[in-house]
Amino acid sequence: MYEKFLIYFSYIHHFPFIASSRLSFTIICIKDKGR
Repeated sequence: MYEKFLIYFSYIHHFPFIASSRLSFTIICIKDKGR
């Protein structure tokens, strides 16, 4: 679970323009924690 988080975070860090999709990132985090 943490690996996926770090990978996704790293992805956003390397592609700042994707940061505009932080809403999707938050939804993914909530879904992951919900499992």
